[in-house]
Amino acid sequence: MDLASAIERRRSVRRYEDKPVPKAVVHQVLLVGREAERLYPNIDVRWYTVWDGDVITRQLEGRVGIYGMYSSTPHYLLAVSQERPGYMENLGFCMEQMVLAATDLGLGTCWIGGMFTEEGLRPYVPDLGAGERIVALCALGYPDTSQGAHIAQQLLNWGNNRLVRRKPLAESVSQYIWTIPWAGEDSTLGEILELTQLAPSWGNIQPWHLVVDDRWVIATADHRPQQGNDREGKAYYRLDVGIAMCHFWLAARAKGWSGTWRIPEDAGRKMLRDRYAIPATHDLLGVFPLE
Repeated sequence: MDLASAIERRRSVRRYEDKPVPKAVVHQVLLVGREAERLYPNIDVRWYTVWDGDVITRQLEGRVGIYGMYSSTPHYLLAVSQERPGYMENLGFCMEQMVLAATDLGLGTCWIGGMFTEEGLRPYVPDLGAGERIVALCALGYPDTSQGAHIAQQLLNWGNNRLVRRKPLAESVSQYIWTIPWAGEDSTLGEILELTQLAPSWGNIQPWHLVVDDRWVIATADHRPQQGNDREGKAYYRLDVGIAMCHFWLAARAKGWSGTWRIPEDAGRKMLRDRYAIPATHDLLGVFPLE
């Protein structure tokens, strides 16, 4: 599968055709999840399929609001993770690989985080162990391409312009030091950053901020509460940055770069904060070496 090329085609789909996805196709998506690259290899993650999507859609009614489903969804993917340091960004990094695999297979998806109760989803994870959390859902099906679905999407975009607006790189990327906006768009790194910026996020907040220099890219997450993106002890802003880190990694790999994200130790985090003037409002999640 060409996951990197799927980044530009991926959309959050909210209307689906009333037909199931063949199990063999869903299993291809699940296989990508089982084999997914991780930020934290020592954190166990598991994926489940809810084949009768109507059951979950009824649970979500009245919770998802403007960002939610506008028609019944055939299936849902359900993500479970051990609750350990780094588990939210790790989950986002892994599951976005599945989302892009589904896109590559012609399927539609939509991330859903925090708009459910773990207790309500517990029947679908009978083997949920101590120290594990149900972190996220992902709608899965064939996109409804009818005129009615198109009109509904246009109304959604008109009703909330944040859904279609992406921050310019100068707002999300600093160059050499936090206070200097990125100004190097005409470069391979600029192309990778543009694809990173297409990552989906809670309410399209885009809580990531990257600092780049000639040595590495540093990924940070704005931990200030926004639109309820920290619920039940689950920091969805970190999950969103994990998704963006996945986009960066896939786009870099497509350009022939062999690097991967590294998680710095505490001493390394302090050094990076001091050197690049990273503010206390942002968690430092990873470093991608450019050398």
